[in-house]
Amino acid sequence: MNSKNCSVAILGCVKNCNGYLDNVLFNMYDIANMFKDFRILIYENDSTDGTQQTLNKFSKKDNRILVSINYTEKNIMPNITQNYRTWNIAHARQMLLNSLNKMDYNPDYVIVMDMDDVGEKINKGKKFIKYALSINDKWDGLFPHPSYDKWAFRKNGLVYNLMEFKDALSEPHLDKEIESYKSKLRPYFNTRNDNQYDSNGLMEVFSSFNGIGIYKYNIYSRGVYSGKNIFYHVPKHLQAPKGHFQECEHVNFHRSLGPQTKLRITKEIWYP
Repeated sequence: MNSKNCSVAILGCVKNCNGYLDNVLFNMYDIANMFKDFRILIYENDSTDGTQQTLNKFSKKDNRILVSINYTEKNIMPNITQNYRTWNIAHARQMLLNSLNKMDYNPDYVIVMDMDDVGEKINKGKKFIKYALSINDKWDGLFPHPSYDKWAFRKNGLVYNLMEFKDALSEPHLDKEIESYKSKLRPYFNTRNDNQYDSNGLMEVFSSFNGIGIYKYNIYSRGVYSGKNIFYHVPKHLQAPKGHFQECEHVNFHRSLGPQTKLRITKEIWYP
């Protein structure tokens, strides 16, 4: 599909990333202009480093850029989410999704981008999006090959919450069982095996992200973000006594889309 024949919404949440924003916002706008029409929605809260001022300046570039100054929330961490990082991020992403769904705008695609040092380096983002659109009937959500974002990545047989598992590594009496689970986790760090990919160079996954993702709007719009540790626990006897309250927000969001959703990663390492 030619991007000039379709529309997109690009979503990003940010806090205290002003040092990266010039490059991130350039990348966002550059990708947006690949499409016939676009909206850029950015959520920000509690920044203290000039992030809001940079976003305000960016919003004046184009009336299709809707920055968070319109719906900034103050003191979100103590008031809403008990200081768990993934709960905060999930709240921000859900605010963006809700705002998009309330708009009089129904794009063909939604692109979610990180806005920190990772988003700053997305110099292959346009190439990834072009590739995604060229095989747009093969996926409902598509992500680059996971190079750094292992927590968001889940596939059949590899579903554990890695934060929970990391805690369990500190329990000395579990050494023998931990070793068996380590062997199961190795494929998280080795996804280059050709037999895992289909003829289009895609692998079926339960979840992934890696700094950027593209979705069909009609699929994305029905999802729900959460940063709570809901699914994919390690066995209870391998959990550290203190437990773990966080989960990658992308994992829970992708689970909410339903088992029939076609989520795929690419074989190529597009990014970062």
